[in-house]
Amino acid sequence: MKTKTEWRAFVAAAVFATVALLVFIIAVSTDYWLLIDMPLDEETVNSTDHSIILSRRVGLWEVCTTKVYTATKKTETYCHSINLFSEDEVKTEYSDVLLGYRRSETAVSIVALSVTVLGQMFMVYAYKQNKYMITRLTGIIFLISVVCVFACIQLFQAAKGTVLNSVKVEVKRDIQSTYGWSFGFAWIAFCFLLIAGVVFFALSRKRKKRHGVPYGEDEDDPDTDSSPREEL
Repeated sequence: MKTKTEWRAFVAAAVFATVALLVFIIAVSTDYWLLIDMPLDEETVNSTDHSIILSRRVGLWEVCTTKVYTATKKTETYCHSINLFSEDEVKTEYSDVLLGYRRSETAVSIVALSVTVLGQMFMVYAYKQNKYMITRLTGIIFLISVVCVFACIQLFQAAKGTVLNSVKVEVKRDIQSTYGWSFGFAWIAFCFLLIAGVVFFALSRKRKKRHGVPYGEDEDDPDTDSSPREEL
């Protein structure tokens, strides 16, 4: 039996875990992980090219590029999914390394989502059964998902240099880059899952008996939660 304080902590951890899952889904499904700006120089402005790349944003699954057409001065943004099973049409010295990073990022992100969803299922089961072993298992699963999300973030950071070098080869001018809000959402998911995992793990500890009565069952304890579910 859990005290009211413990039930409040359980619910708070459940909220953190649920928000983390939603935030990470948004992060994985959007393409604002890395924002690349390509300032125009004099040589580029006077170029006779049909179009000039102005900026690019990179996600785990998609890349979006903004171009300006020199004849009409109109800009256009087009997006394409990242092909994980074949090399780029324009092969550079960075293509093979970049493809390896992309495959690793997407694979780890799928694992992270799957483990987090599994943790949600065990979380609901732990709430209904009110058993410390299930709660501990829930905490362990969420901590595993923390490792997966962190691995996904680290892989993306490791791939950043390769992505930028590849873009430099493509546009042949200086570029500027910054992480986008999707990348920030991934870090939020990491922090929330870490909090949830630690709380669930802490709540799973065995409580010692006091004078033969399990902790939390003292009828004089004002924090005792006399849930009908536990009296059955």
